[in-house]
Amino acid sequence: MNSFFDLYKSYGLKVDMELSTFCNAGCPQCSRTDDQNNRCGPKSWLTLDQVTLETFKKWFPKEHLEHIHNFHFSGTYGDPGMCKDLYEIVEYITNYPSEKHPCSVSINTNGSMRNPEFWWKLSHLPRIKVIFDVDGIDQTMHSLYRQGTTLKKVLENLEAFADGPGRTEVFTVLFKHNQNHLEDIQRVCYRLGADACYHVESNRFKSGPRHSFIDINGEKQVLEQITREEKSQKSDAIARLVRDHRHFDRVKDVNQINCVAMQRGDLKINVHGQIYPCCYLADGTEVITTYSTTEKPYANITSTGKYGGPISDIMKKYITNKSDFSLQNYSIKDIVSHDWFEKDLIQTFKDVDTATFGCKFICGKCV
Repeated sequence: MNSFFDLYKSYGLKVDMELSTFCNAGCPQCSRTDDQNNRCGPKSWLTLDQVTLETFKKWFPKEHLEHIHNFHFSGTYGDPGMCKDLYEIVEYITNYPSEKHPCSVSINTNGSMRNPEFWWKLSHLPRIKVIFDVDGIDQTMHSLYRQGTTLKKVLENLEAFADGPGRTEVFTVLFKHNQNHLEDIQRVCYRLGADACYHVESNRFKSGPRHSFIDINGEKQVLEQITREEKSQKSDAIARLVRDHRHFDRVKDVNQINCVAMQRGDLKINVHGQIYPCCYLADGTEVITTYSTTEKPYANITSTGKYGGPISDIMKKYITNKSDFSLQNYSIKDIVSHDWFEKDLIQTFKDVDTATFGCKFICGKCV
């Protein structure tokens, strides 16, 4: 298994980066959302920040930029479409083409912000792909999950981007309420110019097949897990692997960890320049290292898999030395060559008993 430093040296590193914690949506199962006490608004401890072009240039000067194969702008706590300097950042990346190692950009967005002119202009930058989230064939279906977004605006922006040379893709999160309309959703998007459409069942049903929440209007709503088995994510997938209440028991039998992030070359960076191995370990660690909340430790970074349980030793070491993994202090090369990434973390994949619950749950195998 190649380490992140190996990938950096071979120009194969991919970066999954959050450019903003601002978002115009209030998706009930999103990490940023308080869907019980704040009408799908942001959690009380979340601070609103974004990466500026000036900061991005400091974090990724040319000598490091050319080691990165792809920047994927998505978000745990925000939408990249809300970043003020999004166009300028993408332009900066793609204006440094390397004949041997050109860097590409992909963006995942709910697409319900800005205007068609912006998306059309963005589409004309080289090596650019945008994945628009479309979850319904009408406003009611789409916005049951994508609270606060406007389907009409999403589709107008999608069509505008598709009119340019950039690659246009569509991503649909499946629930019971939209599972029988997937083909209709994709048909509409293909007609507007999408190059590809993908789907995955929601993987946020941790307690059971129903998720109750208070919507943006203060009304009680329920999301339900899909019931169509043929639409379910298969267990052999290495990306967007669904792990929920149906799979917790399997962790006790895990005896091998094949890190998906290292297989794919993905490295997670948050809006403050903090580098994590993947989004699964970032979610939970970031709450402690960046936001210093009083919330109990998330299950994924514990050794037991219990919310509020003891933090695993490997993540304790990360948290204690968090300044070593920040682009505010060190270069991306320095960080991925740090012993924690190069030795300590990899050792936990070999000695499963020392691994975090998140590593076992998401990347664990029973062989």
